[in-house]
Amino acid sequence: MSTIKPTIYLVKEELKNPKDIFKVSYLQTVVKDDFVVYYKKSNKNTPEWAYFLNEQFEVSIKNFENSSSFAVLTMVVKERLFAIPLGMGIHLLDMTKMEYNFGLRAAINGIPKTEIRQIDTTKPDLDSQKTRKIAVKGTTPEDFEINKEKDILRGIVGKISADLNLGEVLEGRDSLRVTKGTDSLLKLAGIVKVAYKLYQSTAYQKDYKWIDNMALVRDKSKIEALQKLLAKELKSGKLNELYFIPPVFLEKI
Repeated sequence: MSTIKPTIYLVKEELKNPKDIFKVSYLQTVVKDDFVVYYKKSNKNTPEWAYFLNEQFEVSIKNFENSSSFAVLTMVVKERLFAIPLGMGIHLLDMTKMEYNFGLRAAINGIPKTEIRQIDTTKPDLDSQKTRKIAVKGTTPEDFEINKEKDILRGIVGKISADLNLGEVLEGRDSLRVTKGTDSLLKLAGIVKVAYKLYQSTAYQKDYKWIDNMALVRDKSKIEALQKLLAKELKSGKLNELYFIPPVFLEKI
């Protein structure tokens, strides 16, 4: 039987209808129990360079015909909605409807502290740069020289215990990518249940408590709410609990 290695997204809790998580409304659907597949019919395309080759060489353009496949499998597990894009299905999803850092939170709860293989970080500076560090063997956050005062953890990859039954490696960002192949919807639902349980755990606070100190806010609704709250506090004149930090360090005069 054929298998897939799913990349899992958790939909925001207030969204219950799968139709609300897509950028487009013309998708076709297939329903089976708590599972729904949304897909866009694929059409064959011929790239422009194929015609050039056809004119210059004795080669048929039929050799270069291709099509992109777009599908998203949605399911309800533990009263939460999950989305698993297939092919180019990621481009159908409205990412503002997904839980930010779902995969990161699940992964850091599943990866032992000494088995990290890759981390992605960023700094909230004026010229903020994204950084990726890779280790050839199991490594700790300290060995990666993470600055717990300034670095924001965006992604993590590491080896996991076989007891989790999710494969050998977890890759966590906004999504959670598992390396265990599955050949049925029932088994897929089991994988999602384990992933959601990892996400709900607070075990990460033992070794990664610092990641809650600071986080990027990418949700437009939250950004607007925070901006309104900041404006309200500034107008009130009560600045005891407000801290302003310049984006660059200034030399003392």
